[in-house]
Amino acid sequence: MPTIYLVGLAKAALHKDAWKLFEAGVAVEHSGLDDYLDRILRLCAEWFGATGASIFLRKGATDRFILTAQAGSDSNIPNHATITAGLGIAGTSIESGEPLLVSDRLRHPLLEGRVNTHQVNLKSSIVVPLLAANEGCIGVLNLSRNTAAQEFDQGDLKRVAALAQHISLAVSNARLFASLNESRRAEVAARSKLESVVQSLGVAVLVFDAKNRVTDSNRKAQEILGNASSDWRAALNQVSRELTSSLVEALAKTRVSAYVRARVHDQKQDRTWSIVCAPIPEGGTTAVLEETTQHEKRHREMARLARLAEIGQMTAAIAHEIRNPLTGIRSAAQIIVSSPEHAGEFGKMIEEEVLKLNDICEEFLEFSRPLQLHRKEFDVFEVAKKLGELHGEEFESKGVRLKLEIASETPTIYGDVHRLEQVLLNLMLNAVQACAPGGEVQITVRKGGFCVEDTGKGMQEADRQKLFTPFFTTKPHGTGLGLCNVRKIVDAHDGKLQVWSKPGVGSTFDVEIGGAA
Repeated sequence: MPTIYLVGLAKAALHKDAWKLFEAGVAVEHSGLDDYLDRILRLCAEWFGATGASIFLRKGATDRFILTAQAGSDSNIPNHATITAGLGIAGTSIESGEPLLVSDRLRHPLLEGRVNTHQVNLKSSIVVPLLAANEGCIGVLNLSRNTAAQEFDQGDLKRVAALAQHISLAVSNARLFASLNESRRAEVAARSKLESVVQSLGVAVLVFDAKNRVTDSNRKAQEILGNASSDWRAALNQVSRELTSSLVEALAKTRVSAYVRARVHDQKQDRTWSIVCAPIPEGGTTAVLEETTQHEKRHREMARLARLAEIGQMTAAIAHEIRNPLTGIRSAAQIIVSSPEHAGEFGKMIEEEVLKLNDICEEFLEFSRPLQLHRKEFDVFEVAKKLGELHGEEFESKGVRLKLEIASETPTIYGDVHRLEQVLLNLMLNAVQACAPGGEVQITVRKGGFCVEDTGKGMQEADRQKLFTPFFTTKPHGTGLGLCNVRKIVDAHDGKLQVWSKPGVGSTFDVEIGGAA
């Protein structure tokens, strides 16, 4: 049948076969966008007597449009062909958003200067942009007739433009459905992954509704409850009544609190559990139960061994510290016995060694006895100034400069003056001992705290980590309890003690005291 006759049938076909258009649009959800475009292009070629038909769709958010479908006896466009907005006939239609009826593109007002003069054998064609609400131009529809066919007219242009609106809506909807389906698949995959993770946990996870009925549980919880989820209290009582009552109490607290954590210990069985409850929408609650019996036993055993190690270390330290003065006392006593005329001289030596023993005993007692704080607000600068004056000779003898600075207008602290004076003195003397001649110790006081910084030898990281361990010391003489007492006093004040140190550069001790008057 001649092509011209087909053109004459195009108008009637659009009315007579309108149900095909509707059917093709409905099918896009089921058969996919590519099948829909192939089918609609075949209908376009049939209805409009087109020997060539193609659709290019926008690639993402770029200005490039990729060949998606083609039909017709003259269609031989290379796969993956592209159109760029603003270039060529289709690019001009995309950029302007206007349908184009083209017989001679060299004379078309919108195409002036946009076409190559050597491509003058232009077939009659219609180019219509596919416009979607809120998306702009999402594609372009091209129809063409060969030279043996009648040219397209304005009526054809209007009918193709109307059809393009239908195609635009179908493409936009198809993409929306695809996006929603992808979101659903991603959601299902994420939910499946989360469920797999929850099922593989070594803790029991229970989900309760607003009436404290179990609605879901993982494998570990099912091992505990068995098939008795409907009567979970009775099943849990078989494990421990204390655990059941604590869980019931935690669920009740979750009603008024966003998060509840509890520890349960069954003394009869010597078993321990951890309970964590959190609310979920619509009044439900998630509960995580974990037995921590073995963990706590290991923790207690480690604490016991650490305590024994500390006792052993303390015993060795006490023996070492006491042995030296005792040796001197014994030697002096022997000389007095053998040479009574030296009793005065060596008696004084014995007295000095006894005083050393007394100081050692006082330090150990200070470390072991609990602290009682007598808090009041005081000026920490006055304390630092007093200590600097009392120990000025020690700084001068070592050739170390002491510098005091005030970092705030009211450098006050609410705490125990005597105890915090001990802290400052200990840190100050440690700093001067760490410095070589020509070094500097700077004490900076502020409201709520103070900082002691020196330019001494500094510490290795390994020594810094053990700095507050009882009986650890880097000094040739000392019990290693000075900084332990410093930490103890700061902790008693609910304060913070931070240390920075670098070998060859120096150390900084910063004390921040909590609380208010």
